Amino acid sequence: MVTNKSKTQIFSLLGAMATLGVIVLDRFLPREGAGLLYSLGVVCLLFSGPLFISPFWYLSRQGKVTQGSAYGETLQLVQRGPYALIRHPQYLGYMLLAAGF
Repeated sequence: MVTNKSKTQIFSLLGAMATLGVIVLDRFLPREGAGLLYSLGVVCLLFSGPLFISPFWYLSRQGKVTQGSAYGETLQLVQRGPYALIRHPQYLGYMLLAAGF
């Protein structure tokens, strides 16, 4: 059975591998004409912001968090916004942020 802890470890590993892959690609591509890699980085950065910032609002508002609790301690499953497409949008946002840099 896949637990939340193992999902976190899988996403962390995927993020680290993606970041390492971009670094390796950057080292082997010529410096002139690396516009494609630069453009890909900018696109990743643009998509990362909404994915790792919006869950703070969605979880606290639509997850029915009790007064004084952390935003992640929801009482209801959130199925709107980025959560309608992916279960952990913050992990994807952090991976895109790392890949963009």
